[in-house]
Amino acid sequence: MASPTHATVVLTITLGLMGTSHSAFWANIIDIAPERSADLLGLSNTLATIPGIVGNLFVGYVLQHYGSFQLVWLSTVVLNLLGLALFRRQCSVDPINLDSNVVLM
Repeated sequence: MASPTHATVVLTITLGLMGTSHSAFWANIIDIAPERSADLLGLSNTLATIPGIVGNLFVGYVLQHYGSFQLVWLSTVVLNLLGLALFRRQCSVDPINLDSNVVLM
């Protein structure tokens, strides 16, 4: 079993590495749509709320039926790796053409 110090170090490193992904995400939105980045960020944050809700339900289900966080941590790793692969594949710095009359939200 890990000590509280070990868990704190691993959590700190994890959150630091997740911060690097956030910096790439925010910069990419501004690169592809500088005139409408606020709209795109609002839309993406709204859509990102859904996994936050579903994730809490998933953790509750897993703990109730399996009694362990092991599946939760494994699914977190898998989802982060899938997100990385999707971002690397789909990410572009080419500006998108948004008509100034189009409202995203």
